[in-house]
Formats: sequence, C-alpha cells, structure tokens
Amino acid sequence: RTFFRVPGYRFAAHNEPARQVGGDFYDLIQLDARHFGVAIAHVSDKGMPAAVYMALTRSLLLAEARRDLSPCAVLDNVNRLLLELGAPGPRGKPAFVSVFYGVVEAASRRLVYTRAGHDRPLLLRGRDVLSLQGQGTVLGILGANQLRLSEEQIVLAPEDRLILYTDGLTDVV
Repeated sequence: RTFFRVPGYRFAAHNEPARQVGGDFYDLIQLDARHFGVAIAHVSDKGMPAAVYMALTRSLLLAEARRDLSPCAVLDNVNRLLLELGAPGPRGKPAFVSVFYGVVEAASRRLVYTRAGHDRPLLLRGRDVLSLQGQGTVLGILGANQLRLSEEQIVLAPEDRLILYTDGLTDVV
C-alpha cells in the first residue's frame, strides 16, 4: 500500500500476521489540509476473530478521527462505540485493542498523541532513543468512568524517526 504524500515527511510500514489474517493494523489518515493522523493498534488474540475486531476498530477510528483533532477524544469515542457494539472476543472472552493514535500538525511538526495500552513508541533523535510517555488503558473493556487516557505532545525535529510497533515485534525478540 502507498501512503499519501506529506511534504517534509516520509513513511514506511511492514506487517507480517502470525496467521493468514491478524489483528494488528496501522494507518495514516488525512485529516485536513494541515493535519494528518498516524495510528497503530493490536487486537487481543489472533486469526479471524481478531481480524474482524480489527476491521471494526479501524473503521470506528477512521470515522471518529475526522470529527475531532484530539487523539484522546477520538479514542474515548472509539471505546464508547466498541462497548455499545459489544463484539465478543474469542471463546466468549471480551475482545480488547491497544492503540497508539497521534495527530501531527504538518507545518509546526507538533505531534499530539494518546496511548491506549499500546507499547511505547520510540523516537530516534540523532543518537538518542526516546520512549514516548503517556498513560492509557486498552479499549473495548472499560467504561468511560474507568478508562484512563492521557494526551501528550512533542515537537518532531526534521530528522527524527518515530518507530511504532506492536507486541508481535517484542514477542519474537
């Protein structure tokens, strides 16, 4: 798949499902003329049930991302919708999804992001490796009064490299 172009930015991705289909996804979302979103997520379990839940979550994220530039508000809404839809997970257990979702203002290079239980992205800045902070619980299990999401921000330097990954990478290491 080819991503849309954003002057001053380059994107690359690789996905290798554990089975024929999987529950991980990544996306680059054109929000408006000044902003784009970047997302990566991991659905609990593997195989077809995870792939179906991933498709649902991705669709909800795409729809909600165009309604609000706040990553925290977007993930709050996605969580609410996942709970309303009540999609059961494999073997009757509740499905859940970890998500990193950020919005970049292209000109200022400001990244505002929320981590909903997802692995901490790495920011390669020169010789330094920074771990992006933020607190958050996975989506699809807890109601709004229990969901804890923080919204963080950082300004990206022109040569920075943001590394987003799912637990599949850490599982094989």
